[in-house]
Amino acid sequence: MTVDALVRARDIFSGTPGRPPLIPIGKTKFFELVRTGDFPPADARLGKAVLWKTSTVQRFIDAVCTEGQGAAS
Repeated sequence: MTVDALVRARDIFSGTPGRPPLIPIGKTKFFELVRTGDFPPADARLGKAVLWKTSTVQRFIDAVCTEGQGAAS
């Protein structure tokens, strides 16, 4: 069984002390991607916290990398 961690938006785009961001983009761009549906919707909400599974974020990264490779061909 694999454990899928939940991360907040700020962990995705700005990281935490000692840990780089998962995606090197700014806060405004990240929330624009969420608003337009280009970034997957949140997997969970706990109170005011909006959370994504790390696997969801990884699938987004893989999809973007695959698109980039196709465009270069």
